[in-house]
Amino acid sequence: LAGESSEQDGGAINLTSAYSAEADTGTLTLATGTSREGNSGSISLCTGDAKSGQAGTIVVSTGTGKAGGDVAMAAGDSTSGRGGSVTISSGASAKSSSGHATIQTNAATGQSGAIEIATGDGVSS
Repeated sequence: LAGESSEQDGGAINLTSAYSAEADTGTLTLATGTSREGNSGSISLCTGDAKSGQAGTIVVSTGTGKAGGDVAMAAGDSTSGRGGSVTISSGASAKSSSGHATIQTNAATGQSGAIEIATGDGVSS
């Protein structure tokens, strides 16, 4: 928990792995523990509400390199029930337009990347 303030900006929290000049940098892992009998814990990444301004932004991105890093988002597999779901949704508005939901590939000097939407194979009983 960063510092609170009623009139100034609240405190900041930075999680950073160490710098390396000639080798790999460190890995940063945020995970909950494994549960033998119950549910594993949840991870929530969210900004606070803004009563008179714009709520904060969450950015998930990789660094630039000779090859760009990947961003992977996947729901959990199931051993006996339904697998997890992934939902991408724009924000609603009580007085204006809802937000945009955009999936796009970026420009390239060669061929631009593809957008693929597919479902897995199913076996009905």
